[in-house]
Amino acid sequence: MRLEYFMRCLIPVLGLLLLFSLAACSKKSPPKPKPAPSVTSLDGVPLGADLAGGLRANQYQGLTCEDSTTHRGLRAWRRLSNVELVNTIQDVFGSIEAVDFGELVNDIPKHEAFDTVITPENFFNSNRLKGYLKFAETLSSRVDIKRLFPCVSEGAGCIRQTIPKVGADIWRRPLAEDEIARLVSLHETLTADGADPEQAMRFVLQALVLSPHFLYRPEFGELQADGSFLLTDWEIASSLSYLLWRRPPDAALRAAAQSGALRSPEGVKSQAERLMADPKAREAMADFAGMWLNAGRVQTVMKPQAQFTADVKTRLVDEAKNFFVHTMFDAEAKTFDHLMNADYTIGDASVGFIYGSTPGSDGRLPFVQSQRRGVLGQAGFLASHAFPDQPNPIMRGVFVAERLLCVGFVPPPAVNIPEPQAGLSNKERFRRHSEIPACASCHATIDALGFALENFDAIGVFRDTDAGQPIVVDGKLRVDGQDATITSPQSLSQLIGKSRQGLQCFVRQNFRYGLGRMEFAPRDILGAAVKANDSVQSELDRCQIEAITAAMEAQGGNLRNAILELVASPAFRIRLIGEPEQ
Repeated sequence: MRLEYFMRCLIPVLGLLLLFSLAACSKKSPPKPKPAPSVTSLDGVPLGADLAGGLRANQYQGLTCEDSTTHRGLRAWRRLSNVELVNTIQDVFGSIEAVDFGELVNDIPKHEAFDTVITPENFFNSNRLKGYLKFAETLSSRVDIKRLFPCVSEGAGCIRQTIPKVGADIWRRPLAEDEIARLVSLHETLTADGADPEQAMRFVLQALVLSPHFLYRPEFGELQADGSFLLTDWEIASSLSYLLWRRPPDAALRAAAQSGALRSPEGVKSQAERLMADPKAREAMADFAGMWLNAGRVQTVMKPQAQFTADVKTRLVDEAKNFFVHTMFDAEAKTFDHLMNADYTIGDASVGFIYGSTPGSDGRLPFVQSQRRGVLGQAGFLASHAFPDQPNPIMRGVFVAERLLCVGFVPPPAVNIPEPQAGLSNKERFRRHSEIPACASCHATIDALGFALENFDAIGVFRDTDAGQPIVVDGKLRVDGQDATITSPQSLSQLIGKSRQGLQCFVRQNFRYGLGRMEFAPRDILGAAVKANDSVQSELDRCQIEAITAAMEAQGGNLRNAILELVASPAFRIRLIGEPEQ
């Protein structure tokens, strides 16, 4: 049977399933508060019309920032990232070697850190559809259909008997009776049109994995009397498992959802701690670190040194991830400060030519210079934010500002980087560029951060001089609302590692990764006119971020607390309707 024929049968079913998923937001509910004023999108359709009766974020009057029980969140209907999709297929179906994922469109847009963040670049479109069709076709054609449907020869009776379990595994929740009926009807239609029972089962399987109930994980919740939406047990279970494992809920988590154990912060936190103790959490946190620290970037750079091979680049990617995982789970101090100021990394002998040292039996590769510390001393970061033969203080400075201090910038003007000149140090070369008036407002911060790392060359080897001149670090940087002097690479790492701004930025990064969106809480955007954002919506995010940061501070900056406090917050389980905001 040709795919085109199957799609003619499948598309109407997918449409019905999509309509059902949207209708699920307006199930029978408690008495509704007065509807919010209509907010219209660009195409004239009222935003949130399908959620009539719910409370919009800026209508919420119960917020007391110091009382975390009053915190409420904003959620989304989130598409599985490619990594999450592949992991889910593997968990549900077993072996995935024969499944073609090669046409899946890359998830991470140019200016976002995480593949979980829902931005226009990550929306569903025709190109994504092609990749999904390819993977669904190869999956359905090669899966052991008799393992999924042992009674396949019995036809419609078999699907009616087995689809509740198979569908629940794939959609990560129990199926409603009308959903089961639609899938049975699809099977009957296919067999009536000449498909044999096994072929029909394979097409039903495609319907299941091409359904929005598989490709997306809704976080709508159920409308409450006060206008908020309480996430269902199954939505919370999926939110937890994909945050901590990047995989669907396991049997224990599904049992917790079934029993109602996820309806309290204590129940959610208990399950989160269990998931964090599993090795799969290490894999997920390695992914988080790789995206946050842009570890894969080093694989795209070219260097003239023969030793800087493709294998070394791969080892440097692993180093960034492994050091983060080591810090979070194994280090004596599992803290943000340790992440920034450890005097070692986790690496192997292949990168020893950069560091001038060799790893011990525990995998720790010591830093032999006191100026090299933590993630800013790692060769992967230093080499990937450099020219082939010279450091690039702008790239390094912007990275530190955006990823470690959560400072943003307006788009820069088009300015040519000055060419190298004999006898001119890298710092002098770029300082001339930074003196251009159009650039000065942002470069006070960028230069202080980037020039602080001039002791590391284009691949991260330590140096004392540049162009025959001693390297002098003498930057000024405003952190935590106070001006500080930076006199060495080490002093920069210490300043960030011990700052509240750095710790809060780590919380923000977890917030973005965990909730799949940028926060509305204000942050510094250099080069832009200062405009206070005092909406209730921005306060909801700010208060939650502040509460998590305070909880981390109370635990000495323990990295795990950024996640555990996020999922234990009422804002993880209770949401309001968000509003468009600049």
